[in-house]
Amino acid sequence: MKRRIPISKEIAFLLITVLLSASFGTYLSLKRVTDPFLYYDVAFVKTIQDDAKVTFPETGPYSSLSFVAGRSMLMAQFVSLMGIEPDILQFLPIGSIFVSITLYFLALRLLKSPVIACLITLYLTINLSHATALYSVFGYALALPLYLGLIIICIRLFEKRGQREILLLLVLFMAVHLIHYTLAIWMILFLIGASLTIQLQKWLASQATIKAMPIYYLALAFSVIYLAFNEVIYQSFLPLVEPETLDSALQRFLFYLSVDPTSINRSPYQATRSGIIGIITALSLLLILIPIALGFLSDLWHLIVKRSSKYIANPDLPIIWGTLLMGVTDSLSYAIRGSISTKSFSMVFPILTLLYVRRSGKQPLYIGVAILLLATSLLKIIIFYDNSYVIGPNKMAASPVEIQPSTQWIHDHLPQSQYTMLADMNLYGKYLNTSLEQNQEPLLLGFTVETYEKVVGDSTEKWQAPPDVVAIDQTSLEPIVGFVWARLDPLNMYNLQVQNNPSLRQVIYRRDILQLLH
Repeated sequence: MKRRIPISKEIAFLLITVLLSASFGTYLSLKRVTDPFLYYDVAFVKTIQDDAKVTFPETGPYSSLSFVAGRSMLMAQFVSLMGIEPDILQFLPIGSIFVSITLYFLALRLLKSPVIACLITLYLTINLSHATALYSVFGYALALPLYLGLIIICIRLFEKRGQREILLLLVLFMAVHLIHYTLAIWMILFLIGASLTIQLQKWLASQATIKAMPIYYLALAFSVIYLAFNEVIYQSFLPLVEPETLDSALQRFLFYLSVDPTSINRSPYQATRSGIIGIITALSLLLILIPIALGFLSDLWHLIVKRSSKYIANPDLPIIWGTLLMGVTDSLSYAIRGSISTKSFSMVFPILTLLYVRRSGKQPLYIGVAILLLATSLLKIIIFYDNSYVIGPNKMAASPVEIQPSTQWIHDHLPQSQYTMLADMNLYGKYLNTSLEQNQEPLLLGFTVETYEKVVGDSTEKWQAPPDVVAIDQTSLEPIVGFVWARLDPLNMYNLQVQNNPSLRQVIYRRDILQLLH
């Protein structure tokens, strides 16, 4: 009789974590949840499937994909190797598996508990605030595991130099550099922050006490590669930097935290979320940030004032402070652009939260915070569903198949190969895909408050360059997603105003999706 090989506790919880994460990813797949930008990649992959040489166009909807050329190429390889269509790949829960495995191992390495590693991983993989970005094959889902892998390798590299580790880090950075420019910046900032922390530790203690070594040379190498071979910072970031954008960033941040966001709306058409969603979102963010803020202040007190040898020699400090520098700088960079981002806070910072709570030595508190974080993600599933947000029962957004007649109608009435379309970003992505069969290419004009008011007839300002098409999904209750990630009321709330709007008579429009106005 063969003896059973016992499964270790760490492997058992890994299997549980991956199984639950993949199951939720499959559920999101069945719900057809996706990131609006992923439609661009899918449509472009369709155009290059049979090409021996791939060229990214300088203009048009695919021009920005050249910033992350590896993402489209990787998706094309997935499609070829798996023998599936790009439309199917778009909804496969590949990210749920990759993210859950790497996050679990990083959490296990830092938090020393498979149970806590499982809880904190599930917190992220079932978190609907980031579901569209992480569960399938969008850039974050492909690049975040590589970023987490970099941290795992750095934990060893800080203490012991190894040529294999250095080479592997270079490969990881090059891969992320080609997949997602934001995560590449995360890597650079983390290395800078961690190296500066190690240098501070050495300065506060005797050189012999701190065995960790900074790796400025890798941070410098990554920075040179990024600045030399990625044009996104020159074309997409620096041109948008203005002092006035900080005001809108503050408004967005208040909206993110506000329980009653109607009080800060700058337009009557800005979409509002229910108060309960605001409460859960704010509480989950505060649950993450408060222990980190208190822990960071404690670090400063014990390092600078007390000169505590225990704190100075803490091997986790470079990881903690490197991640802090990354997260704060990332959020500030979005603020300068007039937006606000808490992705790094809610994706990576929970590990820091638990590291600081673990330091208290109170095991019930340690486990309790991990459970509370997971509970916020579970509550979002229930609350978002009831509010028809992301996965709700009343999210009746048209599928690409359902807009095929509309696409054919546009082809019959607009014979030109390119036409301008004013549309929600999600809806536009569907047209971008279905229009390929007609050899046409819609050019997106994203909704702003000003264009929205023109469509509903609440603006006396004339169209300077009216779009060829205004696309409206009148069955969807989802807010309109415009620039820069502005969320405006669903246009089906203003059907009568739109249909009676005389300024749209120069624009092609249909009652279901599009139709010619007479």
